[in-house]
Amino acid sequence: SPPPMILLRRTLPFLLGASGALLLWSTSVWTQAAAFLTLCAAAAVALCVGALSGYGRDLEGWWHVALTPVIFVVGCATFLLFMEAPWVSIALPVLAGIFLFFFGEHLFRFIHVPSLYQPYALEHTSLVLHIASIYFLSNTFFGLQTFLQTPVWLLAIFFLMLSAALIYETLWVSKIRDKTALYVALALGLIQTEFFVAFALLPTSFFVNAAVMAVLFYTVIGMMRASLLQKLSRGVLRRYLLLGVGLSLLLLLTAQWI
Repeated sequence: SPPPMILLRRTLPFLLGASGALLLWSTSVWTQAAAFLTLCAAAAVALCVGALSGYGRDLEGWWHVALTPVIFVVGCATFLLFMEAPWVSIALPVLAGIFLFFFGEHLFRFIHVPSLYQPYALEHTSLVLHIASIYFLSNTFFGLQTFLQTPVWLLAIFFLMLSAALIYETLWVSKIRDKTALYVALALGLIQTEFFVAFALLPTSFFVNAAVMAVLFYTVIGMMRASLLQKLSRGVLRRYLLLGVGLSLLLLLTAQWI
């Protein structure tokens, strides 16, 4: 029979999803304590990922992996602050909990049951969480600019740090871990930030702007990741460009301009 420690860790993906969902839901119920509950959610998912990876004993650089769900739950929590529809405060935490569970499940299999691990499952799940994080964080920053008149330059600094971190994490989980990944993350983070500043000046809904930011993130990081892994063929490049430009134009042309 499996050792007791493995049995305990087997429950961690469920705990990761359940604690993330519950704490995210609670931020929209007790809005006065939203900041504290967001910190609790971030700490809970970090501890779950740390416990899954033995805090470095079973997975070196585990905090890199933990950063993905931490930024994701923080993005979800801040996004919920701008949502008034009651169903969103239930649907989003549930969906977030499901994605966190799958993230934890793939991580558990990768570390403890490699024979059951599906190749690239962790990379793909991380990328989905990173794209969602960019969408939620962009919504938050555009919302802060719209409702609180927060200076764009200040938001741009925080956006640069977060987008560069997410790009680096995408490359890290794809096993691109040398200095090149750091330089690429900073360069692409700067490009993303330039897009962010440009869209902050447009008279469009911040939901639309955030959706375009997520599409651009997917397009840019997809092409760069394929290039660094020496998989960037003409067909792959064409697919990313057509999808990225096509979706961005569709969003902007069908958006209601203020």
